[in-house]
Amino acid sequence: CQENDCRFILPLELPKGSEELLPLTSSNSFASILIDENHGQDIKGMIQSLTGNSFFENSKKRIKFGGIPYTNMKLDEYSRSIKEKLFPLFFVSSFILILVLFKNIKLAAALFAPCLLSALISLSYIKFIHINSNLVLAIIPLMMFILNMSLLFHLFYTAFELNSFKRAIIEKKQPVSLMLISTFVGLISLYSSDIKVIQDFGVASSLLLVITSFLSLTWTYLLDGLHLFNFENYTPRPVPIFGLTRPLDKKIIWIGSLLTLLVGSILFPRVNILTNANDYFPKEEMVKEDLQDISKSFMGGPILDIIVETTDFEQVSSLQGFETELRNILPKEDKILSANVLTRFANKIYSKKNEIPNNKFAYQALLSQAPAGLSNSYSNLNEYRVTIFGDQMNVDKYEDLLSQVRALLNKHKISKYSFNGLTYHLMIAQKEMIFTLFKSFLGTLVIIALIALFLFKTFQMFFIILLVNTIPVFFTFIFYYATGISFNIATVMTFSISLGIIVDSTFHQIHALQQDHFVEKTYLLSVVQPIALSALTLSCCFLMFGFNPFLPIRHFGISLCFIILVGAFFDLKVLPTLMGKQIKS
Repeated sequence: CQENDCRFILPLELPKGSEELLPLTSSNSFASILIDENHGQDIKGMIQSLTGNSFFENSKKRIKFGGIPYTNMKLDEYSRSIKEKLFPLFFVSSFILILVLFKNIKLAAALFAPCLLSALISLSYIKFIHINSNLVLAIIPLMMFILNMSLLFHLFYTAFELNSFKRAIIEKKQPVSLMLISTFVGLISLYSSDIKVIQDFGVASSLLLVITSFLSLTWTYLLDGLHLFNFENYTPRPVPIFGLTRPLDKKIIWIGSLLTLLVGSILFPRVNILTNANDYFPKEEMVKEDLQDISKSFMGGPILDIIVETTDFEQVSSLQGFETELRNILPKEDKILSANVLTRFANKIYSKKNEIPNNKFAYQALLSQAPAGLSNSYSNLNEYRVTIFGDQMNVDKYEDLLSQVRALLNKHKISKYSFNGLTYHLMIAQKEMIFTLFKSFLGTLVIIALIALFLFKTFQMFFIILLVNTIPVFFTFIFYYATGISFNIATVMTFSISLGIIVDSTFHQIHALQQDHFVEKTYLLSVVQPIALSALTLSCCFLMFGFNPFLPIRHFGISLCFIILVGAFFDLKVLPTLMGKQIKS
């Protein structure tokens, strides 16, 4: 080992003789390879055993780990930290803010209790149905908490105006029903995805929305009978709205909306899509740097399997030219492994010739001499396999690699081939996950607008709902590009979550503004106040996520904070103007 540095690729099994074949060792480092994917669950115990080894503790040697099982283990640790640390902080902060705003501990507890219960029910569902959580499922409890909190804020302010929670539920039945139906449709639509984790999220979140909202409405309905507080003796603290209801000129709205659509559309494809999980971790943990160092020093991890259908030995032999050119287009640190590579190595040992034999039987005899852990994976010559080993990369660079490999295959007139491997499927799955969520968001928005068209019988409402709920998204694309926030597994969830909150406020706005007995004072109290309050409370809480060291959670919090504020601005400032209401405040 070097004086202050030891490099490891954590093993469960090292094939006999493989150290002679692969560039695994150097004069000042030691490495072994994890080849048995079925034992990935043991990796945490092995890491703990190594890091607790007295040799490394006494010598203060630093161990470097790499590989997909290790990355998955780190992701699981952060998923648990979200549940065990971030959620409690969010819940406590939310309760404190509610208490400060309402100045009544009984009222704050009465409104907070069903929201917390919604989150706990969601956590229990995940625990008993899915056993283990992940970065996608971990967001569900938070989502249920937010949606129920927004619902209860609207009901409370209406109840204060009507002096009854029961009457508030009856008064708000239309916007509440529209919010729940539209959100349910958006969530259950995720089941159409081909990716299981998204299917699980869609089923779980839509089912939990029905359960938790029913419980929240039932709890609210029963509050009148509990006599926890008296509306007549309570005056809610006014939430500063900073002139948000003062009408904007329609020309400003249309010009601003068109510019936002144009600029957002241009910048949307330029926002980075981050699929390499090694980029998620804090720099001080050096997960990405360690993996890159391991890849440069040794073999690296398998990043792509190229499977070529062959019918005879001559085709296998002719693939040498393809492999030579493939090696030339790869970074110098990357390596390839195939039956030809193994056979050449064995031939070099026996005959000192670094070439494959011309005879098929001699070829297969030499191939059988390779370590069993390697030759078994490459012995089927009818499906000839070439594996590229190297550093993990993001989806944009990975797609460039696939394009180069395809071009090279076409150049050598290899038409019957396919790509395989864990990294390949992870890249495809994560990118598909991101675009599936975007498609779900847009599809849900259209469904919501169609529901509004059916209920309100006017195309004006159809386009108003589309405009008010779409422009904030394009504004967010501009914000992403300007701040360097990426599309990743967590940030794309913000659009589905924020849509439920923004649309909720939109329906409450439309319901109030369309009333024949519209009273501005009542509107300001029962509609503007809860929108401003929920936006203020949630944006402050989510902003705290921006201090989390884990990149997806940090970007998730900042994104939600921003889009909730922008959505509230459009609901309060733009929607009344488009509906022809002049609010004086």
